[in-house]
Amino acid sequence: MLIDMVNYNKIDVKTNTFLKGISETAVTVTTDEKVQDIEADTVILSVGFYADRTLYEALQQEVSNVWYIGDQDTPTNVMNAVADGAAVGFNI
Repeated sequence: MLIDMVNYNKIDVKTNTFLKGISETAVTVTTDEKVQDIEADTVILSVGFYADRTLYEALQQEVSNVWYIGDQDTPTNVMNAVADGAAVGFNI
């Protein structure tokens, strides 16, 4: 279900990619040692398997509209993740 929505909305998903920086208009990432700037007005960052609020707390002090959603406290299911994402999307 989620992958169908990603494909339908033509969302560019980057895997095995490292985030180097976020500005007001773009993100800088590295993939296979290639540095790339990607223009973006919204960034959804999904990292790792275990919750770690360190990045969120650092970004929250530097960037407006940073949200922490999903399995941050208790692992749930895709429906709850979609609902969290929708709630944030309506508030952006």
